[in-house]
Amino acid sequence: MFGLIGVAPAGIMMALTGAAMAPEKRSFGMGVFLSVYFLGSAFAPGLAGRLYDRSHDAFQPILFAAALFALALLAYFAFRVAQRRLR
Repeated sequence: MFGLIGVAPAGIMMALTGAAMAPEKRSFGMGVFLSVYFLGSAFAPGLAGRLYDRSHDAFQPILFAAALFALALLAYFAFRVAQRRLR
């Protein structure tokens, strides 16, 4: 069940990345996007582990993940607002 809900930000980012770029620039843009995305995916677990190591509280990494989830939702709405203003 968590997998269905937890991967929602990744799906949103993948769908909007293609919509944000012109077709002739999409291959370069997706390369940049995926580089940043996978770097974040590589470092986020380490940051969550560091939060746990410093606090010795298992809730801190969960709170970090929830904050990233909320940040993705806010970024989605910011993208939609910017998209409407540019039209």
